[in-house]
Amino acid sequence: MMSIGERVWALRAAKGWSQRYLAAMAGVGPPCIMRLEDGRTKYPMAESLQAIANALEVTVEELMQGEE
Repeated sequence: MMSIGERVWALRAAKGWSQRYLAAMAGVGPPCIMRLEDGRTKYPMAESLQAIANALEVTVEELMQGEE
């Protein structure tokens, strides 16, 4: 089972985007993406998660699949 951060990393990598680019597309700071992907942040704020999902063109539910 993949974590939210692992799914964000996989989707971002599939698009060939850097963490900085995803952060800019989502309107969040690069540290938000870094902490999410490396597991320091398991559950970001709802607004940030929605913005990241929108930037990656997926739903929040897809990012959270398998999370409790």
